[in-house]
Amino acid sequence: MTTRRPLRVLLIGAGRFGRQHLLEWRKLEAQGRAVLAGVVVQSVARHQDLASAGLPVHVELTDALLQTVDAVDITVPTTMHATLLRRCLPWVHVLVEKPLAPTPVEARALQRLSARCGHVLVTVHQFRHHPVMQQLCDEVQRHGPPPAVRIVMTNPLAEAADGLDPFEEFIHTFDQLQTIWPQPAWAHDAWRDGAVVQASVALRGGVQARLRMGWAGEERVRRIELAYPDLKIGADFSDGVVTSTRRGLVEKVALGRAPVALGRQLAAFVAAACGRGPQSPSPSEVVDAIALMHRCRQQADKPAAVPTATRGRSRTVLRDRPRVAVIGGGVFGSTCALELAAECDVVLCERHDRLLSEASYLNQWRHHSGF
Repeated sequence: MTTRRPLRVLLIGAGRFGRQHLLEWRKLEAQGRAVLAGVVVQSVARHQDLASAGLPVHVELTDALLQTVDAVDITVPTTMHATLLRRCLPWVHVLVEKPLAPTPVEARALQRLSARCGHVLVTVHQFRHHPVMQQLCDEVQRHGPPPAVRIVMTNPLAEAADGLDPFEEFIHTFDQLQTIWPQPAWAHDAWRDGAVVQASVALRGGVQARLRMGWAGEERVRRIELAYPDLKIGADFSDGVVTSTRRGLVEKVALGRAPVALGRQLAAFVAAACGRGPQSPSPSEVVDAIALMHRCRQQADKPAAVPTATRGRSRTVLRDRPRVAVIGGGVFGSTCALELAAECDVVLCERHDRLLSEASYLNQWRHHSGF
């Protein structure tokens, strides 16, 4: 059913994500596209803070309150999603922060509930609405599937907190990959490295992807690279620039640094709830990202037994990094081993009793020339 009047929205949660949503709902309200009917919070201090700003604030979510609105926007921790969704979907349309659920089975169950109730259920994956992502999708349309994709999504290490799982917190990394090339994954591997997790994913169509997400360093990183045989495309979401490099020629597209993605996501939800547009992302796209994330997390948490000898007996060591054997300890093999050692357990195999024993001036020159 198409609705012409502004959508009445109740915001549930006013934490870090909730405050960002609040600002964007205010903008949509000023445009006459939605009405922010109030905010539900648990903290008395937060209640007083928001109430002083002139917002209707509630400390309890009741059926009577749900009957006064058309939709809710849920920005609370993932562990509370299922309970709140089952409470709200019989009454209203729902927008919920990612991830919808920790497993694809739970996500599909919530989507079936949404369908039975006749209400829209949309998960926030705002990078789909980012100008940089839209530019990358245009590039893929122009050049075809990129043989190699690298996505890095990390926050400063100081922001890491106990109980936060990088796979769930950075699930948008998997959604980004499937936005760029929406094909099933036929192979994957994943491992944990402190507060960072990494995944290697092979998609149908010849796309090999490397994903890195979690908490590392001192700066926020939001970067995607697409590599073709004669073309490299780099995108930085932080500065809104997409850079293409081909045979030494560099072309840059500046898309701006204004944070518009979340506002576009909320606007798309309003259109879907009012019957004026499709759900973005679609229910199947939401489940696909959760399913890929879930499989990679299971792989990363799966103990791998490595037999080692100890005084004539064997014992089992649990590893969480890939094992790689490099055959040949020349210039190229030794360099590969050194590069891979940062992320893998490497064994370098050489037939001579010394490394680089057959290295010469000629092949060292070729190596340094980039051949």
